[in-house]
Amino acid sequence: HTTPSPIDEKTLLTLTHFTLGQTVHESDLTYAQNTLNALGIFKSLSILKQITGDRLKITWQVEPYPLLRSIQMTGNTPLLEKKLRRAMSLRVGDPLNPAVMTEDAEKIRLSFEKSGYFQTRVTPEIRTHSDHGIDLIFHINRGKNYIFGDIQCEGNTLFSCGKINNMIRDFSHFRPSRLAKGIDTLKTEYRSRGFPNVLVETKNIHFDEAIKTAFVSLAINEGNPLSLGSIS
Repeated sequence: HTTPSPIDEKTLLTLTHFTLGQTVHESDLTYAQNTLNALGIFKSLSILKQITGDRLKITWQVEPYPLLRSIQMTGNTPLLEKKLRRAMSLRVGDPLNPAVMTEDAEKIRLSFEKSGYFQTRVTPEIRTHSDHGIDLIFHINRGKNYIFGDIQCEGNTLFSCGKINNMIRDFSHFRPSRLAKGIDTLKTEYRSRGFPNVLVETKNIHFDEAIKTAFVSLAINEGNPLSLGSIS
């Protein structure tokens, strides 16, 4: 390779399935190039082929992504930062692949949404220093949270809608994870009462900006109850 690479020659041969002296077909070169591109560590990669008699010399011309010197976050709370970092793919010392950076920004946004903070904005910033060190900074503008409002139910006969509200809602703000946990609890209650095939679907979640409240609509298909046959 013509540019310093984050992988050595031995690893390169292992990944591309090449051994010195083997017969090489065009399909082998295509496979090797696709394999190296899939690593996500090269900004550009091309093959230079030189044929002398029955000998083929392969030169990989690569431009690696710069390596991350630091990853920072602004706008979040210290208690959340460890959780956010665990959700991310990038680590200090990794190549800064822009596609992975974008994916990590979305993972951070979704982490806030799961915790009940909607419309969070995550803006990545790349700072390059004179020594070619790269700092990645995620600027986080935490979104809004909403009161968990009344749940509307349809299709329920075993439990009243008030009872279902008591199973699912709590006094904290609305969180998708809390709703999912509450629905699991509701299904468990149905099954314990002989309704093993109950289905619960979230039809709609409406966010009322005026009163900062989330209203949920559930559709419940209780299915047929189990009946005990005769015992002889």
